Amino acid sequence: MRPPKWACSERARGPREPTAAGTAFARVLLLLTLACVGAAMAQAGQGLRLERAEFIADNSPQPPEGAAWQPVVLPDLQTALEPGVFGGWYRLDFHLDRRPDDLQALYLPTFAYAGEAYVNGHLVGRSATADRPEFARVPHLFTVSPSLLQEGHNRVALRMQWKATFPARLGPVYIGPQSALAPRQKAREWLAITGLQLLAVFSATLGLFMLVLWAKRRDETTLGWFGVAALSYTAYLSDFLFIGTPGAPGLGMPIQAAGSALVDVATVLFAMRYAGWRWPRAEMVLWGYVPLRLHDDISSGLWWGGPVMPYISLVVVSLWVLVFASVAWRRRNIESFVLLLASPGCLITDVWLSHFAAPDAVNIVPYSFLPLFVVMGWLLVSRFARSLAESERLGAQLEERVSSKHAELEQNYARMEQLTRQAAVVQERQRIMSDMHDGIGGQLISTLSLVEHGEASMDRVAAALRECIDDLRLAIDSLEPTDDDLLPVLGSLRYRLEGRLKQQGIALDWQVQEVPRLACLTPQNVLHILRILQEALTNVLKHAQATRVGVATMVDEGCVRIRVSDNGRGFAEQGRGRGLANMRDRARTLGGKLEIVPSAAGTTLSLLLPIC
Repeated sequence: MRPPKWACSERARGPREPTAAGTAFARVLLLLTLACVGAAMAQAGQGLRLERAEFIADNSPQPPEGAAWQPVVLPDLQTALEPGVFGGWYRLDFHLDRRPDDLQALYLPTFAYAGEAYVNGHLVGRSATADRPEFARVPHLFTVSPSLLQEGHNRVALRMQWKATFPARLGPVYIGPQSALAPRQKAREWLAITGLQLLAVFSATLGLFMLVLWAKRRDETTLGWFGVAALSYTAYLSDFLFIGTPGAPGLGMPIQAAGSALVDVATVLFAMRYAGWRWPRAEMVLWGYVPLRLHDDISSGLWWGGPVMPYISLVVVSLWVLVFASVAWRRRNIESFVLLLASPGCLITDVWLSHFAAPDAVNIVPYSFLPLFVVMGWLLVSRFARSLAESERLGAQLEERVSSKHAELEQNYARMEQLTRQAAVVQERQRIMSDMHDGIGGQLISTLSLVEHGEASMDRVAAALRECIDDLRLAIDSLEPTDDDLLPVLGSLRYRLEGRLKQQGIALDWQVQEVPRLACLTPQNVLHILRILQEALTNVLKHAQATRVGVATMVDEGCVRIRVSDNGRGFAEQGRGRGLANMRDRARTLGGKLEIVPSAAGTTLSLLLPIC
């Protein structure tokens, strides 16, 4: 039985056992929770948090002195006013009661996009370059030697460079012991980079697996669209895969923007196929969202879509949530409700980042698809487990039915074998009765008629009775098992007739040799052979006036030849009554051939039997 399609899977009932995907989902959530808790605990570590700074727009490689610095509160965002690379400087002052003895660090959670960090005029580190702004997503931790710090007033200077499409952003700055700030940097890096890299690998694997399944089951387009959504999501996260890899170029904004647009559309189509809906016109309109979103992302909102696209994206994202809500309302099973709970992640994260999150908060929008993907993986494994259990159940039922049918067939075969034996017994019984009626019975009746009319002498009656006995013995001999061997049959004939031949003064020349076994030696065929040979020898006794008769066997032209020859007077076949005709009929019944060659020196009769 074929497993149910996704659109029909709500019919499955019964308790479900935990699956490997569900366990993996729990582990991922636990890992994310621990990372967030670790980040929160690190937030309470030692170190100074610098939020007040001064900013000046200036491209000079050194911070200008005596210029008009503008006070700002971090986090701060600076946008270029004209094309090209622009730059500026931030300076942050802080006070130390004494110079620290242990190793210090400068922690910049948000330092985008390109820049340099100075402590009291000494360079301590660089972030990304203006040509590779994607590296700015990494939270930076620069080591500061205690010798660079001094008791009393200290200053941190940050040089920033940016492009029109990538505005500069600076979050709060932390300075303190490296042992306290390093865990904070690692926790944020895991959420901002490492977790997304793992998520990209997971979505790519899941997407390829779904596409392979769809290639095997082409009518289930639900699997195909989910595979497209997962691979599009991988493209959306593509830049994160190469962060921190020396010499690895970024895939660029077009790939990321295309993945971001395609994942929204493919997820809507996946939801529609899951619901069993096909609306070609609405889907054509939906595909128009891709070029709009792509142009808007690449142009960074400089086109008309800038203020409008967030609302269009919100509508597209809301579509699959509404579809899953409709499916959950109609089907009301665990599967549809789990999908509904996992689907609004993008809406929640967008609203959280837009209204509640701090400007320097970690961007968790990429994680918004994780619940949906994990749930789909769990559903796929659950569906596979149900299909496997159903296949095993059907296999057990089939095996039981086969065993039952096998036992029934054995009983039927035994009954048929019994009926066949009974039919064979009845047929053999009828054959024996027919032979006795036609042979012995006919002779006894004719002899009795002669006796009743006083026309038979004692010698004639004795001869007739002797022929009846010989015929009866032939019928009995034909019932003996032969094992397809002709020699025992001929041996019985010799035993029955050799005495009569000697009484008549006829010598028997027995030249019977080993011949191939004949599969056609059934009791009825054995009787035919014996009657043919009996008739031939009887003719020698009655009519040939011979002194010698020979019986020989040989293989001739693929046949077994039984030859009976005498040295008596020859005869013409005409005028011999029905004897020879009956012999030829019996030979044809055996599938063989009867040859008679009379001559003045005697007669030779040959019976040819096919080797079958």
